[in-house]
Amino acid sequence: SFQRRQDLRNTWTKPLSLSNNTSVVFLTGRSKSESVHAQVVIEANKTKDLIVMNFDESYKNLSVKTLLMLRWVKDHCPNAKFILKADDDMFINIYNLLNFINGEQPNNSAIYGKFAHNWPPIRNSDSKWMVTLKEYDKPTYPDFVTGPSYLVGTKDIGQLLAICVRLPYLFLEDVFVTGICAEKSKIPRKHHSGFINMSLPKGRCSILQIISVHRIYGRTSIVFFTGLSNNESINSQVIFEANKTKDLIVVNFDESYRNLSVKTILMLRWVKDHCPNAKFILKADDDIFINIYNLLDFINSKVSDNSAIYGHLGHKWPVIRNNDSKWKVTIGEYNKPLYPDFVTGPSYLFGTKHIRQLLAVCVRLPYLFLEDVFVTGVCAEKSGIPRIRLSGFVNRPLPEGSCSILQIISRSNNESVNSQVTVEANKTKDLIIVNFDESYRNLSVKTLLMLRWVKDHCPNAKFILKADDDMFINIYNLLNFINGEQPNNSAIYGKFAHNWPPIRNSDSKWMVTLKEYDKPTYPDFVTGPSYLVGTKDIGQLLAICVRLPYLFLEDVFVTGICAEKSKTPRKHHSGFVNMPLPKGRCSILQIISVHEVDGKQDLRNTWTKPLSLSNNTSVVFLTGRSKSESVHAQVVIKANKTKDLIVMNFDESYKNLSVKTLLMLRWVKDHCPNAKFILKADDDMFINIYNLLDFINREESNNSAIYGKLGHNWAPIRNSNSKWMVTLDEYDKPVYPDYITGPSYLFGTKDIGQLLAVCVRLPYLCLCDRNMCRKKNTWTKPLSLSNNTSVVFLTGRSKSESVHAQVIIEANKTKDLIVMNFDESYKNLSVKTLLMLRWVKDHCPNAKFLLKADDDMFINIYNLLDFINSEQPNNSAIYGKFAHNWPPIRNSDSKWMVTLQEYDKPTYPDFVAGPSYLFGTKHIGQLLAVCIRLPYLYLEDVFVTGICAEESRIARKHHSGFVNMPLPTGRCSILQIISVHRVYGRSMKNLSDLRNTWSKPLSLSDNTSVVFLTGQSKENLVNDEVFFEANGTRDMVIVDFDESYRNLSLKTLLMLRWVKDYCSNAEFILKVDDDVFINVYNLMEFINREEFNNSAIYGNLGHKWPPIRNNDSKWMATMEEYDKPFYPDFVTGPAYLVGTKIIAQLLSVCVKLPYLFLEDVFVTGICAEKRKIPRLHHSGFSNMPLPIDRCKPLQMISFHTVLGLVLQNLWESLSDSSLYKFCKIEKPHYYYSI
Repeated sequence: SFQRRQDLRNTWTKPLSLSNNTSVVFLTGRSKSESVHAQVVIEANKTKDLIVMNFDESYKNLSVKTLLMLRWVKDHCPNAKFILKADDDMFINIYNLLNFINGEQPNNSAIYGKFAHNWPPIRNSDSKWMVTLKEYDKPTYPDFVTGPSYLVGTKDIGQLLAICVRLPYLFLEDVFVTGICAEKSKIPRKHHSGFINMSLPKGRCSILQIISVHRIYGRTSIVFFTGLSNNESINSQVIFEANKTKDLIVVNFDESYRNLSVKTILMLRWVKDHCPNAKFILKADDDIFINIYNLLDFINSKVSDNSAIYGHLGHKWPVIRNNDSKWKVTIGEYNKPLYPDFVTGPSYLFGTKHIRQLLAVCVRLPYLFLEDVFVTGVCAEKSGIPRIRLSGFVNRPLPEGSCSILQIISRSNNESVNSQVTVEANKTKDLIIVNFDESYRNLSVKTLLMLRWVKDHCPNAKFILKADDDMFINIYNLLNFINGEQPNNSAIYGKFAHNWPPIRNSDSKWMVTLKEYDKPTYPDFVTGPSYLVGTKDIGQLLAICVRLPYLFLEDVFVTGICAEKSKTPRKHHSGFVNMPLPKGRCSILQIISVHEVDGKQDLRNTWTKPLSLSNNTSVVFLTGRSKSESVHAQVVIKANKTKDLIVMNFDESYKNLSVKTLLMLRWVKDHCPNAKFILKADDDMFINIYNLLDFINREESNNSAIYGKLGHNWAPIRNSNSKWMVTLDEYDKPVYPDYITGPSYLFGTKDIGQLLAVCVRLPYLCLCDRNMCRKKNTWTKPLSLSNNTSVVFLTGRSKSESVHAQVIIEANKTKDLIVMNFDESYKNLSVKTLLMLRWVKDHCPNAKFLLKADDDMFINIYNLLDFINSEQPNNSAIYGKFAHNWPPIRNSDSKWMVTLQEYDKPTYPDFVAGPSYLFGTKHIGQLLAVCIRLPYLYLEDVFVTGICAEESRIARKHHSGFVNMPLPTGRCSILQIISVHRVYGRSMKNLSDLRNTWSKPLSLSDNTSVVFLTGQSKENLVNDEVFFEANGTRDMVIVDFDESYRNLSLKTLLMLRWVKDYCSNAEFILKVDDDVFINVYNLMEFINREEFNNSAIYGNLGHKWPPIRNNDSKWMATMEEYDKPFYPDFVTGPAYLVGTKIIAQLLSVCVKLPYLFLEDVFVTGICAEKRKIPRLHHSGFSNMPLPIDRCKPLQMISFHTVLGLVLQNLWESLSDSSLYKFCKIEKPHYYYSI
């Protein structure tokens, strides 16, 4: 980070940077954050000591970084004898370092540092140093020097680099560079005791005796021990705190739950090294309270033995195999049924006598992340170290008064407890925070911990009332029952469930797999929201539960399976109700508990109002539980206020609509037994209640029937992009039975019970803002005002309810927007087009033509109407930009990718391209009938105007006025076209900088043009910004593809195609990335030489470059993508010059070859090789960052990674005549003419 580099500039690096014999250089890669990268570039430009190279700055790229550092030194500091490689958290004693170099005259063919001998690879997947067998398959690494800092002699750097490039990559840079590569190069690695890669406490050894110290911070008797966070800002805060407090040890490991054993072992090792005289270590988590007086009393007593470990003893604890537990251990991690005796982890006292022995054992044993089990159990058992129970250590929270605080040493809370909960617990003294993950799958764990807590702390209690936090308890009835009826305190009382089958539907939160429970019905149990447990046999119940296979449904598991096994009786009490009851449906005085109970305010104030006020009808809104707690809370408040809302215990989702309807019917059956009819209506329905009541009160209405809009012979939808899609597993017949469609229907209640019984047994089945895009003030305006034409916008349903609400408001206001019942998505474009055609057929039967246009199209309506009225086109045909023999795209990175399953032919039938086309309406009915029968394809132009039109024998005709590519200003007259397509793309700052620097002379020249080409961003805000800029600058081409790294080859081909179509007289194209600096004077000088060949490609030639197979590289190409050992010769990508004579050849061959995303390799290598197009090296093109040498840019054509102030300063320096004089370089001829 900048702060670390600045600290180093102001401390130990300062004398080195001021010396004539030494230089200090900081090297970094490219950050994923553009803003961070911009700051780094500004810093580099300002300080002149920071090299920013073109690789991703990440842990997996450390070896890349080190090799680039060595290569940079070799190229730019050829006279240097040594390189000190040091991480930015190192302290270097430069006086000792220089004394070593100058006094002992070390060998500049060797590498010096802290020597590592016979280190085995770490195979633990939780470690950041984990190396797979595929990455390195030997049992130990070759000897190497550890990474925080080491001294490299430069004599054999070239040899080392040559070896490293050929060997399989390994991200651990010290192992790879100073171990594997150095071993292969026969470069000696030598140990020097002055290099230390562990932090040193204050005063433990003299700073004068060392060369380098990793994370050097001071310590006192109390030490806090931590690792590194994945968050750099947190790390910075920790380092700041460590520097300030001098009591915090920051060790180089990832601070995570899976690394707790690593942390404990490193802690023991640190104490062994730096506190050799200590007799005891108290290990305590940061959520522990320690009674230090009791602790010191114990340590100073004669009883304490520094050969043992003291704490809360865990005896014969079984291994947890439950996937939902954070303590879950696999058979592979630990294969015995019980752990050895250990002391539990929140706090324990460690005698230091046998630490060395313990550490030696731990390193050899298979790793286990549970540190208390591993260190104080498995390792201590193997080392013969005694573990002794000390009753003062408590690893569970104690409520106030349960036992005296003076009798305990430690008090633990859950490490992930929210701070607000802790504050509440401290304040209220009635909240127990136990160490388990609060989740639905842990409900049984929670209930068992509750029972165990009561058993331990409330031994005299006779009953426990277990109640969820959304329950109402009538305490008067409850106490009357306990005191009056004197229930049996060996039994469990509640709402009895008999012969309930497990739910196997994966959409239900109560779903239980056959592996979890394999019987057809559960044993009798009492349902979970609330029940009364007699405490007499709690101990027996707990003992049984621990031995049985876990089930997360706590009522089934605890009051059913476990109680059945322990022969605990379960008794029904009608006062326990686990369904919500609306006001007045039954008296609150008759019940003990009621389980919790949003409708639409608009409905309450409109058609439902008369029904709710009538004595003969009732209105009830039924809903489920929202995933959002805040939404759920609002719904409950509203339910309490309105008294007409039933909130049931199911997840409110589209997949649960059948559940919702069945619960509604069941509720009516239980609470409205006298009702004759139910009107089921969705909350977006309007009901004419007067017509409804007229129908119900007629003699012919039958309360054994269901009335509504009948669906006859409807086929299941198998299209996976539809929300109504049903798989063959869900429903395997070709058509549904006749049914009533869902938005509203009338249900006779006579046979509800029979219907519910059948349903339960059956398998479960459930089925731009147009202010900018409408263009009402642009081309659509004359059409909407005409008597002969109409403009209609058609859209589907947004996934966002708020967006959908805005669309409905807009539709009501503008009267030109049709909102249809389909999901608005790219995969539903064909659905949308077919619904549009059907709508026109139904509502505009006299229309002769339909212009289908996307909302990012410009239509020249005068040319359009001239065409329709003058040329009298055939209203049986489709007109647009004709596409002939187009092959399906099989590349999975393309949004137009079509699988063989979707379309298996080599080319599409002829079609008209999709942004806009003109549709004759004569055969719409015929076309629709054909489309419904054919296999669906989401590419609407291909499907509707190609496949379906081909099958219907509808003619498709080309019209040159339809253009689906964007046109910049002046490329052709707007008067000659009908439509122009545009889409969006990339960072604006870079383009603005280019316009104001090197591209400016080219854009002002009569002989050259500058065009920025971009694709479409996934972010609408970015797209809007790009579109706005394109309209203002008139130099941007926005092409219809996803702007992404994997689409670079596609982008380059579209660029070539665009130039071929619109700049046919150009002799060359300079393809350049937006972070490249171009010396336009040298460029024009080269182009205008006689030897320039516009049938070739010029640039920095890459010869015999092997494909990168490393998964962590953004340039990684799989064997499937490219299977040869070397790429053909190509010119590297940041900038190259293409003669236009060969564009057509390139395009024709690239379309036929397998796609590769690396555009320089693919276009200038593979495709050019296939056409025998020459690729010529020009030393002026560089794919490396700007060198420190001020004169170099005057001799070059391009440099990579030049942004912001660096770009501006470099451009200004080219205009400085004195610089040419200083560098003794003649100004190019074109310096004066541009």
